[in-house]
Amino acid sequence: MSKTSAIRKFKQSLFLKDVFILACTAFGGPQVHFVQFIRRFCEKRRVVSKEELIELYSFCQILPGPTSTQTITTLGFKMGGYQLAVLTILIWITPATLLMTGVVLGYSWIQEHQLLYIFQYIPAMAVGFLAAAAIKMVPLIKRQWAFYAIAIVSIVLVLLNHWYAINEFTSSILLPAILLGAGIVSQKFIDVSFTPNNDPVGKINYKHLLIIGGVFLAIVLVGNAFKIREVLLFENTFRIGSLVFGGGQVLVPMMEAQYVHNTARLTATEFANGYGFLQAVPGPVFSFSTYINGMSLQDKGPLFQVLGCIIGSIGIFLPGLLIMFFVYPIWDRVKKYPIVQRSLNGVVAAAVGLVFAAAILIFCSLYETWQVKPNLYIDIIVMLGTCILVSFTKLPSPLVVILAILVGWVF
Repeated sequence: MSKTSAIRKFKQSLFLKDVFILACTAFGGPQVHFVQFIRRFCEKRRVVSKEELIELYSFCQILPGPTSTQTITTLGFKMGGYQLAVLTILIWITPATLLMTGVVLGYSWIQEHQLLYIFQYIPAMAVGFLAAAAIKMVPLIKRQWAFYAIAIVSIVLVLLNHWYAINEFTSSILLPAILLGAGIVSQKFIDVSFTPNNDPVGKINYKHLLIIGGVFLAIVLVGNAFKIREVLLFENTFRIGSLVFGGGQVLVPMMEAQYVHNTARLTATEFANGYGFLQAVPGPVFSFSTYINGMSLQDKGPLFQVLGCIIGSIGIFLPGLLIMFFVYPIWDRVKKYPIVQRSLNGVVAAAVGLVFAAAILIFCSLYETWQVKPNLYIDIIVMLGTCILVSFTKLPSPLVVILAILVGWVF
């Protein structure tokens, strides 16, 4: 093995180690995950610049599927191709899916012992992470008033949608629509410098797109022809994973409609309790599918519940992985074109606005809950303390998470 190859292997092993640490400590959804990605991959390891990472993050927000999972998997693909990408997603989703499988198998015991109290300040910590992420991302906006305006408009649109949402469909497409709109405005109306590139895009490989369509069609046909519940569960999950835009906040209502209202595989109480457990689990929010599908087979016993958890885990993450494999190799070449380069500055500005909007919305929703708590001041201290620690110190994110859990255990 050459010295260059050995160094590359070493960097990839460090990357996978970091992915595992994040999988065990990254609470709060894709926006909070993103700031931890910045701290670990940009500031600590320096395997990617902040500009490149926010570009990947914005790119993945436009795609259907789990945003943080696609972002970290795309980073693995960028560093080591298909093999490292597959290892990345497996390591990233394993802790969360195992924990949710444990919740399914120990559902009654967890309810009886009320163990969630130690995680009561995790939401406040998540708001602190988001606020720090938004502050750190502001310098990435190109210094022109038009780009700051794009960020502000993005914030306003998200807030208006939250308060005056017309229907579920408009909510699900809002985030990719904002990013695409920002790119168009930047490309058409804002004068920015760019590096010309006229290299051909090259041959496009449609293999993964055909796989997505083929698997989806086969599962639909088999499931509906033989009415096999396990196959139908996979079809439901794969279909949702192929169509959901906007991350976990859109996945949850879609699953509630399918599993509680349409098929009655879960009761509303079981669904709500599962969402509560999800808040105490690190890693991808899409691991909620593990719980949903496992509980859908609770009448068949523990072995079938484990099978349901496996079905839910594979079905929800597989479409996003295949879509990323199809689109990213094209994107890595297309992004060098002048029309795309002119658009990226607007996309970056919009992405910063979306993180600010997420911090505002989560704070507002949590504040309504905090108002009825006797120890409201502790939530505020945890939130501000997290923001300060993440913004102005080099304290590792896992230690911040542990501190928040210890506060929940003590108070």
